[in-house]
Amino acid sequence: MLAIGAIVAAGDIWWAFCWANFNLLGYTAVIINTQALKFDSPFFRSFHPHVRLLSDLGSRMAATDMLVLNPTCEDRQSSTVQCPAIVSPRAKGKGRRGKKSPGNRSSCSNTEGNVPNHMRLRARRHTEGSDILKLPLLSGVVRVPRRRVGLLDAIRPANVETEKSRFMRANYNYNPLFFYNYPAAPTVLEKFSKPSDTYLDQAITIMENALKRFGTYENFEARTGGKRLTRGEIMTIVKRCFKREKLQSGEVIINLSDDLLSRASMTQSRGRPTLNINVNTSRQFWLEGVARHEIGTHYLRSYNNRLQPWHGGKGRRQYGLLSVNPTEEGLASLHSVLYRRHPFLWRAALLYYTAYRASQMSFSNLFKDLGRFVRDPYVRWDYVLRAKRGQVDTSLPGGFCKDQVYLEGALEILRYRKDIDFHKLMRMGKVSWQDLGRLQEHMQTDGTRIPSFMDNLDQYRKLLDYIVMANGLSDDQL
Repeated sequence: MLAIGAIVAAGDIWWAFCWANFNLLGYTAVIINTQALKFDSPFFRSFHPHVRLLSDLGSRMAATDMLVLNPTCEDRQSSTVQCPAIVSPRAKGKGRRGKKSPGNRSSCSNTEGNVPNHMRLRARRHTEGSDILKLPLLSGVVRVPRRRVGLLDAIRPANVETEKSRFMRANYNYNPLFFYNYPAAPTVLEKFSKPSDTYLDQAITIMENALKRFGTYENFEARTGGKRLTRGEIMTIVKRCFKREKLQSGEVIINLSDDLLSRASMTQSRGRPTLNINVNTSRQFWLEGVARHEIGTHYLRSYNNRLQPWHGGKGRRQYGLLSVNPTEEGLASLHSVLYRRHPFLWRAALLYYTAYRASQMSFSNLFKDLGRFVRDPYVRWDYVLRAKRGQVDTSLPGGFCKDQVYLEGALEILRYRKDIDFHKLMRMGKVSWQDLGRLQEHMQTDGTRIPSFMDNLDQYRKLLDYIVMANGLSDDQL
């Protein structure tokens, strides 16, 4: 009897150990037989030698928060894998009057009695036609529910810190293997996979001009960025910027974060505009530029856009509007450096260069290539990560080239800075500068806002002229 008890106890420990491993990875899985799931990925093998990832699933399984093993009755007849009853998150077991809810019954003639208690989970209820990715298992179907998230959230790797640590320990001779909680569709990634080299020479000129003056990127950052700011100092500066732009109390939420891939971003949180700021990259002389970028450009143009007849997807199609980028990000990039003593478009240039080179190199090789411009390995990591996000196997060439719009848009606006009506460009909302002429007679000006730094257009244009000169460019190079 003691021997039998020991065997039973060992079995329970094994189930608990497997379950802990999956929860550690951030997954919720229904697993009836440990042999039913085979894993074949270096990342998963590193967690436990007995856990191997089915190569057919690859990273897509790693990008999910729930796997529901639910083979059909026909599949179950030729398989030893048992099908658990799926329990609705709203009603578990019984309905309001103590009767079993029909919606909670499994389509197979299986009972919950075959499922260990600690393996019974609440599974999400799916309606017919829901966005579910079906992947083959040894038998049955793995259903991977896809949550709808923004593009930047979708391409943010879920294991950044783990892979970063491995990369640094390997002395930069390792190509990270990323997985994603809610991966972007391949068709979406394909749209941003073809980089341009149109402004490659200008990008290199801008960076070399900055290095000629400051010697290294680290010197450039220290002298032009100033000291790092505390959370309290960040809040004080940002609120001062809000007041300057006459924002109402509570109009925009401030969210300070330690794990943004960018310095800042504007998002919607529960329907309210939210300014997200990366605490780790906030510097004394750069933060007001960040506020001009996010609030003075993105937020105010978005605010004005809601007042225009072309607001929304249907309105944009009706008026045949061009894409808002590269104008949107180009204008914001110029506003980031507008009042700097040394208004180098360094970041926009390096993002452009990195995105282009990512299409030709692995993560490790790209990291080493950027050494000619940036020495600090952690700064280099951030730039390479931005270019390689969305990829699973970063040993392959390719990347996310959307970041090229910053320099492309900035140089386009500088080229036509004497012709563009910047007040209309702000008041019309999310439009390209090429659309200004034909939309002029349809625009609404009542209630629209322009940022305080555009009040004096003559001074504003002189600042743009200075940006061209400071970056070692000429009108012929734009």
